[in-house]
Amino acid sequence: MNIIAIIIYAVLMPIALRYFFAKAREAKTEASQKMTDRRFIIRLPMNYFTLGIAGTILFASIMLVLTLSPNETSETSKPVAMIIFYAVFGGLVWLCVFLTMKTVRSKVYVDDERITVYSVLGKPYSFTFKEISSVLREEKYNRLKSELIEIKTTMGKVFVVDSAYVSYERFLRRIKSEVKGELTEGFE
Repeated sequence: MNIIAIIIYAVLMPIALRYFFAKAREAKTEASQKMTDRRFIIRLPMNYFTLGIAGTILFASIMLVLTLSPNETSETSKPVAMIIFYAVFGGLVWLCVFLTMKTVRSKVYVDDERITVYSVLGKPYSFTFKEISSVLREEKYNRLKSELIEIKTTMGKVFVVDSAYVSYERFLRRIKSEVKGELTEGFE
């Protein structure tokens, strides 16, 4: 059984790695476009992509190796243990895949007055700064002293930009200058 696992790794791993690194290069090229205070992209840093890929490979490898390796357990404890094993590691694989997808697909493009939001699974939508109905800025009191901005539009759409995102400070300045004071909360 271990030879089968080695063959599977030898065939599938290079294909998966080539695909994911091509996506990373594409995202990096897109982000390296000249950004200004009027035109920029808000997205997660690429180290989240690396973390997602590494976690996916690690947890999927553990699942594959432990599935294909021979084991000597009693027949009564095996079904429950296998259900727990696949639920935990399957969940970890999907979380890492979601993190990878979020890094690549979830972006906010600000192009002068137009804001276009791309989510992981939803359709992209656009609006202008004048179509913002409310902005809530929340500070997180943790060691990093991070914060987030929750934006609601007149179309009923809501999205959140965290301070960990690339170009967060640019977006914060634009919100302060473009959105009326009575529509903002948490800005001093």
